Amino acid sequence: MSLPERAAELRAPFARLGRLRLPGLLTRAGLTALRAEVLGLRRCLVRREYDSVLTGSDLAAAGPLVARLGSDPDLGALVSAIAGVAAEPLPDPARRLSLSVLDRPGDRIEPAPGGPPLALALFLDAPASPQDGGMLEYRPVSWSAGRAGPGAGGPGPGSPDRRSGGAALPEPLLRAHHAPGDGCLMRADVTEPRVTPLRAPGVRRVVLTIGWAVGRPLADRRAPAGAALR
Repeated sequence: MSLPERAAELRAPFARLGRLRLPGLLTRAGLTALRAEVLGLRRCLVRREYDSVLTGSDLAAAGPLVARLGSDPDLGALVSAIAGVAAEPLPDPARRLSLSVLDRPGDRIEPAPGGPPLALALFLDAPASPQDGGMLEYRPVSWSAGRAGPGAGGPGPGSPDRRSGGAALPEPLLRAHHAPGDGCLMRADVTEPRVTPLRAPGVRRVVLTIGWAVGRPLADRRAPAGAALR
């Protein structure tokens, strides 16, 4: 992995949206190695109604790279710097690491309670075109006032706003497309992320997600430059 420098400068856009795309977070060699470890577990995946998943100790045993990512201190420091809160390891391994595979037309992911508050999605495979589906769909964190983390603000879902003369504003719903090798950090406890259905045969979306709990707020200071994981 190649971690971005000056991570604290990314804190403002993350606080506003509750989501931050990290393009090219996985190097080409890292992407190839992670794919080899993770896709070797295809036979262990559990098929749900709209996707296939694997979590917990079975996933942690995939290989040394997956196991390292689940507890890597440099990666945790990057997440903390961007989120503005201490990213704390989750005690439950089933919530700390998860693998989701969408490979059939109509496969999708709906919001589910009980997920990790802070989640870093690593895209190992993704549809080449947004028209093929598999896009991340989420609500900005600023529309979840009262539940949002540090730096978030604004009206809650459907709440009145002065610009609308007291009328309830519609809830915005944003979409984002990611390429293989990208990362995406999310405040998953407030943005209610989901994934749009796959629309074409032969396309696939494979995502490894690493989760953290939300700890104490960090002081607003420049974070140290990111390190490179090799």
